[in-house]
Amino acid sequence: RDAQATADDRSPGRSTLPPDHPAIYPLHRPSDRDLMADNKNVMTDEAADILDATPAQVVAALNDTEGLFKAMVRHRPAFPPSTGDATVLTRYPDGSPRTVQTSAGALGISDVAVLDCMWGAKHCKTVLLSSRVLRSQTVDYFLSTHPDGCLLRVVSRTELKIKLPALVLRQITRLHRQSLEIGHRALEDVLAAHAAS
Repeated sequence: RDAQATADDRSPGRSTLPPDHPAIYPLHRPSDRDLMADNKNVMTDEAADILDATPAQVVAALNDTEGLFKAMVRHRPAFPPSTGDATVLTRYPDGSPRTVQTSAGALGISDVAVLDCMWGAKHCKTVLLSSRVLRSQTVDYFLSTHPDGCLLRVVSRTELKIKLPALVLRQITRLHRQSLEIGHRALEDVLAAHAAS
């Protein structure tokens, strides 16, 4: 563990927020009614949190795509049941994932998607290349230094290919928002595992 990680008794990668705070702060969260009104089947979300790690450590944890998906399994709720997995298809010369295949299923809908991954010191991004269910998807990760570690801001935009019944779309929207918090918890787990290795 480096000097920053051992500065106090906090576990590396764990949020520095008080225990009674939600795991993730919503910055932009359109209402279900607004989502239905635009009639475009587009889900957008933005959230931010402070992690007890450096930006470089967070980028390294995000690079561990397969480890992140395995960690997410532990945090998925029992209901509604959902599945998910990821496999790195190609890598950049430095070993970071370039294309990743993901599989996911929930509410009777399953999908296999391929993502293009881009990595930077303060900005990482995934862009959807192919999917049976999604027309487009981008997820941006913005990282900046913070007195308590790293401020991570996640901005996502997802558009579905088909128009779904309002009830199903509302449930998918809630799962989409829930996945941000699950991803945050999984990222904490991977940061802690990297620091301990």
